[in-house]
Amino acid sequence: MFTKIGNVPQARRWLEAAYKATIPENVDTRREILLSLLSVYLAEKETVLLNATVEELDKMEPNLVREKYPQLHAQLTEFFKNLKEAEEALKAEKAKKEAQEKEKAKKEAEEKAKKEAEEKAKKEAQEAKAISESAKKEENAGSQAAPEPGKPASPAQQTNSQPPQDPKSAITEIFSIAEEQMRDVEIKDESPEDTLKSAEGSFEKLLELSKRSLAKGDAKTAEQAAHRAIAANRNDSQGWRALAKAYELQNRDNDSYMAAREAYVRAPDDINATLFYLRNASRIQNNEIFLNSLYRAHEKFPNNVEILVGLARTYKLIGDNRNAKYFYNVFLNMAPKEHPLYKEMYDELEELLSK
Repeated sequence: MFTKIGNVPQARRWLEAAYKATIPENVDTRREILLSLLSVYLAEKETVLLNATVEELDKMEPNLVREKYPQLHAQLTEFFKNLKEAEEALKAEKAKKEAQEKEKAKKEAEEKAKKEAEEKAKKEAQEAKAISESAKKEENAGSQAAPEPGKPASPAQQTNSQPPQDPKSAITEIFSIAEEQMRDVEIKDESPEDTLKSAEGSFEKLLELSKRSLAKGDAKTAEQAAHRAIAANRNDSQGWRALAKAYELQNRDNDSYMAAREAYVRAPDDINATLFYLRNASRIQNNEIFLNSLYRAHEKFPNNVEILVGLARTYKLIGDNRNAKYFYNVFLNMAPKEHPLYKEMYDELEELLSK
């Protein structure tokens, strides 16, 4: 009835409910209901439900739909063919778009990595240039301010600028002994040894590996591990100090000095970093510049007796006995008599006084 008066939605609700309520054995009634639903689905263009209804009617009476709707099977076949082609086209377009986005993301990542590498190289070049310029500046340093009354003359008042003695000189050995006595980080023997590969990206593991390698005398591995530790954390002085020690083991004095200076710059209030820097500076800097380095260290650590030894012996080395005597006396008045260098310093002062 609802179908005849054109109330398609109401007809659909009634017919679908009636079909569900009809038992499968009641074939004739179900067939009539499906034929009515067929016209409803055609009116509402419900293609999927229409196709399902046609299939169900074909099972009941194969030629029934063809007699009433001769073109319907062909139209449904064409519709689903076009639908499949459209879905495949959309799928292909989606895959193409995803591939394009992936390629775009890949290019962007490559460009970003390239840019970061360029910036990193530029930064490292600037740092290397700054270190080089700073070293040159030290070597070309001018005079310092005059000392207070009663104090020795400043290093800039010295005219003798010959290089210090060889790397095994007494001055270098002072800071070697002191730095070893004040070793800031102990190697943990119970820890499993890491390789360069397993320690990659971990500053602590790479630093530990560098120290272990140094203890074994493996300078190359120590150098590689230190380089990677610095890459993981450029601001920690310990990585630079480990690198400097690896260079020392290879007798690369200039490289060791540069790395030790980087450690010192990053930890200016660390006496250990200061003594280690002075040890390396004593091999590279001439006496005048080395005295400047000693004075700066003395100003920051006025009670450190190793720095006093360095000042006394460097003045003695360049022939400035007045200032040498001053610092020998300061050392002897400040250092405990049990200090391993006390007797040596006492005998050296006696020798100066006898001249």
